[in-house]
Amino acid sequence: MALKQWRKEVFDSPEATIKKLREEMKEVHNNMATDPMNEQFQKAELYLQKELSNWLSYEEDQWKQRSESWLHLRDKNTKFFLLYNESKTCQKSYIPFD
Repeated sequence: MALKQWRKEVFDSPEATIKKLREEMKEVHNNMATDPMNEQFQKAELYLQKELSNWLSYEEDQWKQRSESWLHLRDKNTKFFLLYNESKTCQKSYIPFD
């Protein structure tokens, strides 16, 4: 059960992870403004850039998978597509009461 919960927390919401990484990147940049030659800050920046790039790529792949049927059918109605995916997400997060 713990593995299932971890997967849901980590991979079902790349937006939250991306937001967190961007906040950490801002913090590192603020620290680098005070001490630009600090190797620890430079390494942290490189690590965060790689992580952010990976997560943005993952998020893009998710959207490509979701949009496959729309692209296949040549449907250009993006507003409907986004609302449809939002409703699917809400249905998945439904937790029945015991």
